[in-house]
Amino acid sequence: MKSLLVALTAGVVLLTACTTGDDTASTPPDSAPEVPPETTTTQATLPPDETERAVVEGVLDGDSLRVSLSGSAEEVRLLGINAPERDECFAEEARSALTALVAGVEVAMLPGDEDRDRNGRLLRYVYIEDPAGPILVNETLLRDGSLLLVLLITLPF
Repeated sequence: MKSLLVALTAGVVLLTACTTGDDTASTPPDSAPEVPPETTTTQATLPPDETERAVVEGVLDGDSLRVSLSGSAEEVRLLGINAPERDECFAEEARSALTALVAGVEVAMLPGDEDRDRNGRLLRYVYIEDPAGPILVNETLLRDGSLLLVLLITLPF
C-alpha cells in the first residue's frame, strides 16, 4: 500500500510538472537559475597523460557540452548520463544543473571505451578542478539529481 501511495504521488507530481498550459510556477527566463548548495563529491587523481584539457564554451543540454579542445570546437556527451531532451519534461532543469557546474571553466576529460557516439560527439568523463582535487561532473549530476526521477525509475508501475 505504501509503495502504491508513493508511486501515485510521484505520478501526480510528474504530470503536474509536465503540463503544457500556463505554468505560473516557472522561473522567468531573465532570472538566474537557483544554484544548488555545495555537495560532497568524489575526489580523483587524474593521470596527466590520459586527460584532455578543454574549455567549456556552452552547455547544449543536460548531458552534452560544447568545448574548445586544442583550438577546435567539439561536442561532448557525458558518459553515464541520460538527461531529458530539449522538448521533454525537466530538460531545462537538467541543463541548468550542468551549466552551474561547468559553464566557462576548463575541464579535464577522460575517454570511455568508445571515442565517439553515432552523432560524432566525444564520449567522456568530465572533471572540474577543486582545491581538494578533481571532481567528476558525471557523478555529481547523478548524485544531485532529483529524488523524483529516482523514484520514477525504480518504482514498478
